[in-house]
Amino acid sequence: MAEAGAGEQPPAADQWQHMHAVAAVFHLQHGHLDPTDRTRHAELISWLDRQRYLIGQGLLDAARVSELDALCMVWSEHANAWEHGYAYARAWVARHGHPAIPAAAKLDGYAAGDGLRARMLGAQCWRALPAVHWAQVRLKSA
Repeated sequence: MAEAGAGEQPPAADQWQHMHAVAAVFHLQHGHLDPTDRTRHAELISWLDRQRYLIGQGLLDAARVSELDALCMVWSEHANAWEHGYAYARAWVARHGHPAIPAAAKLDGYAAGDGLRARMLGAQCWRALPAVHWAQVRLKSA
């Protein structure tokens, strides 16, 4: 295997294995593969975005897809964000009995009010929330 000299990029396979190892360490440390801190994990975030692009174009090898799946790769950031927001909305309803989350409300550090507002504006998928009279669904201002 050829090594990269000073100032040269390593071969693509070596680069992929290196970043996969970085992803594996992140997964071990955090229990997921969804880094959000661009100051600490910019290279990993960029690499994961590239893998999402490649799979979307049908260009990511099945073996690599399998390796990333083993690390719980988040293939759709939008679906993942929706799932997180939905889980927080359900927790709010369980705790307060309604989905009228104040805009500034936070649950476990997550901006639940802002998240619900964005999701309600973007989709009408909230009918699965339990026992809610939909005429009462509103967002309180902060």
